Order: sequence, then structure tokens, then C-alpha cells
Amino acid sequence: LNPSIIDVSMSGMRNALAWTIIIIALWNRSKVIRFALFLPSLFIHSATLVLILLYYSTNFSEKIFKKGAAVLASGLLVGICMGLGLTVLNELVVGGLGDRRAGADYIRGGHSFLQASIWIILLIFMCTSGYDYIRRNIFIISVLSWYQIMNPFIPHAYRIWAALLPIISMSVLDLPARKRQVFLFLYSGYLVMQYAYWSNLFYYWYPV
Repeated sequence: LNPSIIDVSMSGMRNALAWTIIIIALWNRSKVIRFALFLPSLFIHSATLVLILLYYSTNFSEKIFKKGAAVLASGLLVGICMGLGLTVLNELVVGGLGDRRAGADYIRGGHSFLQASIWIILLIFMCTSGYDYIRRNIFIISVLSWYQIMNPFIPHAYRIWAALLPIISMSVLDLPARKRQVFLFLYSGYLVMQYAYWSNLFYYWYPV
């Protein structure tokens, strides 16, 4: 129902396809099948590499750290570092790899506070939901922190959460009951505003 998902699918078919494969891989318990799905997704869209790095980094921290605070800190740190590497340090990291997205043409701003605000709220709810919840959802916490860093710099950073909305939805449903109710109430209002904006309803946002 979210129009941003439609936009991701229509304007970024390779991105949508690659991340769909990632979602299928993450839901598969077989490590062999998971790796077999990860590999081709890298050749479909290079951004998939960040997701894979986030997944294995958070998976590793979840296993070695025994305290929820340490797991949370490591997940947030990885997401933030990935975001900084692709934005503030774009010339150094992306340019060093010879990627065409290096430079000012890619890092040109155009962020949306409205889009980011609801995910900031979700990130706060997730980070304050207890040890067991954090361990189960540290990957999504890391992804959302990555998005928050990317948002002020990349016009299409919303594709990060839009393409992974099925997995993010599972994390929302896993929230403690009270937080889940509050977030779904807020998200309903957010969705109405987003739909009005993206559908150009009554030409309010873009008057002729």
C-alpha cells in the first residue's frame, strides 16, 4: 500500500530485484542457499554489498557480545560507518573503488525530513525495547541507522527502507505491545501524508 514501494519498483528495477533476492535469502535458514542467493544479487546491484556487510557484521556482533548495549552500539556503529563511507567520505571510499557514484553529482542533498521522521521514531522504539528484541532485530536497527545518515545527502535514500519494508514490518510487529500500537497509529498518519504527496493528490504539492 505504500506508494514509495511502487516508486522503487518502477524507477529502480535492478535495485528492487537485487534486494528482493536478499529478503528471500534472509528468510532462508540454510547457509548454503543464503550464500547462493547473496552472490548473484551482488551482480544485479552493487548496493547489495552494503546489505550483506551489514548482515554479517551484525550477525557477528550478536554472537560475540553478551550485553544488549554492546550489540546495539555495534549495530548502530556499523550502519553509521556505512552511511558516512558513502556520503561524507564518498570521494575516498566510493572514488577509490572507481564507482561512477563518486562526487557531487551523487551527493547532492534533497533529503526529506517527513520520510526520515517516522523511521527515527521507529529506531528509538527499537533501541529501547530490551535485550532480546535488540538481538533479534539488530540487522534492521543497523539498516535504519544507515538510512538516517544517507538521507540528508542522497535524494533516493528512501529506497533503503522502501525496498526492505517487508522485513522492517516484521520488526514492527515484534515490538512490545504498547510501542507497537503507538507506532502503528503514527505510521497510519504518516502513510496518509505520504500517499497524498506521492500521488500528487489534487495538485496540492505541485500546483499547475
